[in-house]
Amino acid sequence: MAANLENENPPGPAHARPLKTLHQFIRNPIGELSNLAKEDGDISYFKLGRQRVYLINDPNLIEQILIRDHSNFTKGRRAQIAKGLLGEGLVTSEGEFHRRQRKMIQPILLPKQIRKYGEIMANFSSRMSSSWSAGSVVDIQKEMMQLTLLVISKSVLN
Repeated sequence: MAANLENENPPGPAHARPLKTLHQFIRNPIGELSNLAKEDGDISYFKLGRQRVYLINDPNLIEQILIRDHSNFTKGRRAQIAKGLLGEGLVTSEGEFHRRQRKMIQPILLPKQIRKYGEIMANFSSRMSSSWSAGSVVDIQKEMMQLTLLVISKSVLN
């Protein structure tokens, strides 16, 4: 998310932390972001090319940004590019349109529903893995695609 701030940075490190190398970041983004979080705490700031990137690690701050203060933030240039490819969906939309989409999808994201999805995932995963025999070679990409299709079919279409 890009802050809607002219020349002011949010609280956090005063200067952008240099990434060790862009290559390392591309090769292991989760590892690099985890290192930043460990070293900088709740808010990390770095540059990726010419773009300023803020990594927020505190659940309360994330809630504040995404729910209470969302109108102070935009999704940024990459989301605008994605909008051209993906259309105006929940991930790419903003403002009132985004709010209406969130409201429509919210019932399927309630904690009770999420628990059901977890049970469905665990059930299908267990069934699938029990069909594998010790020492056999499995096409994991094919298996995971099938698992995903089964979970989505059961969760969304029942």
